Parts: sequence; structure tokens; C-alpha cells
Amino acid sequence: MGNTTPKKIHEVVYQYPVIVQTDVTGGYWVSCPAFEGCYSQGETVDAALENIKEAIALCREETERREPHDDVSLHLVRASLCQSLPDFPEDRLSVIWNPSAIVSFGNA
Repeated sequence: MGNTTPKKIHEVVYQYPVIVQTDVTGGYWVSCPAFEGCYSQGETVDAALENIKEAIALCREETERREPHDDVSLHLVRASLCQSLPDFPEDRLSVIWNPSAIVSFGNA
């Protein structure tokens, strides 16, 4: 018998953004904006995230068969909402930090 060299397997791992939303009928709905029409669902967040992995794999296969297209990019933007708040005494001025926003309460 000849000397057989095993084939090397090369695995590439990609990361994609997904959006998880509560489904009004129960469970969770999840979509991947990197692929048009790529969505799934699950009874729990973990189940929905597992299911979207399969949907992404199928969308990738379909996309690879088509003509190349421009890359999709994801951008996070900040938008502010200004509202009138009641006047607070100067000694009650406070600031709350939230990872996605900074909200100030009190007199401006």
C-alpha cells in the first residue's frame, strides 16, 4: 500500500450581526441583516440563536452561488431625543450612565 497523506481540513469561522426580538405569539424572532431574508425563530433566545446559525449557513451557500456583490457593513449610530423635564433643585441634579446613552436629569 502506498503512503496516503490525510487531507487537511481548514475551518473558517465568520461572525455576523443578528437582531433578536420578542415574538408577539411567544418565543423569539431573529434575523441576520448581512443576508436578505435570513431569519429564524426559537422558543428561547438560545434556541433562536442556534437556529439562525443554520439559516446563515444556508444563506452563505446561496450567496456563494450568485454573482459577487458589495459587502454589507453594520454601523451603530447615536440619536438623541430631547424632552422637556420638570425643574429640579440644583442639589438634586444627577446623571445616569447607560452603555447606549447618557441621560441627564435636572436643569440644563
